[in-house]
Amino acid sequence: MLNIDPIDEEWKKAQVVDNLIAGLQPVTLEKVNAINAAYNALTNREKSLVQNMEAFRTAEANFLITRIDAMTEEPGYSAQRIQELRTAFDNLPKINQEQITNIHKLITAEVELLYVKDSKKFMVIAPDGEKTYYSDVQTALAYAT
Repeated sequence: MLNIDPIDEEWKKAQVVDNLIAGLQPVTLEKVNAINAAYNALTNREKSLVQNMEAFRTAEANFLITRIDAMTEEPGYSAQRIQELRTAFDNLPKINQEQITNIHKLITAEVELLYVKDSKKFMVIAPDGEKTYYSDVQTALAYAT
């Protein structure tokens, strides 16, 4: 019977994630998604053995800032792009969410999108999920940012 030390197996799984993080540059969406998927597949114990996760989260936050800027520079950005960016932001740990210095651009795009969909009112979704409706964009944006 094969005798495998479970600690060694846990470390090996954590090391796979660390190796993915080491190959992150240049950052791409595919690499970020692969690292997150590999990390999320680990047990809590295995996650605790990943040594470069903090550096990855910082790189992921910086990449999201770049993606938000790029999205808002495009004319007619899509609802799908807005939702992808919102999901990426929501999936960041709270401490890394605070690094997203241009979140107001994403919120503005969400408000504009909701107006286009409804064409009567602007809906602002608070961080706790509460929805509030406003009749003019300036008021909606004031509450959204």
